[in-house]
Amino acid sequence: MKPTISFESRNPHTLLALAEAGHGVAIVPSQLQCHRYQVRIVGLTYRGRTLREPLTLSWDKRRPLPRFVTDYCAMLAAYMREIFPITRPTQPKLLNLQRKAPRR
Repeated sequence: MKPTISFESRNPHTLLALAEAGHGVAIVPSQLQCHRYQVRIVGLTYRGRTLREPLTLSWDKRRPLPRFVTDYCAMLAAYMREIFPITRPTQPKLLNLQRKAPRR
């Protein structure tokens, strides 16, 4: 497959508007609110696995880290665990083995 690229944008809402207008597909983060666009949403996979991009917070290590940054990181981590509780798919084989193991 070789795509024909006519438009590019780094703004996810621009990409969604272009897709909604019929100009192709938009690859946007799954956290993005897409309810106001008339588009079909599907998950993107490669070789049967969901594509993921890790989130990072970066700062200059030569500067002292303010307390609000560590508090923010803890708050963000707790929030992400709440809204995305599953970090990876369950493995049925392991679950079956655990159920069959005798209890002590």
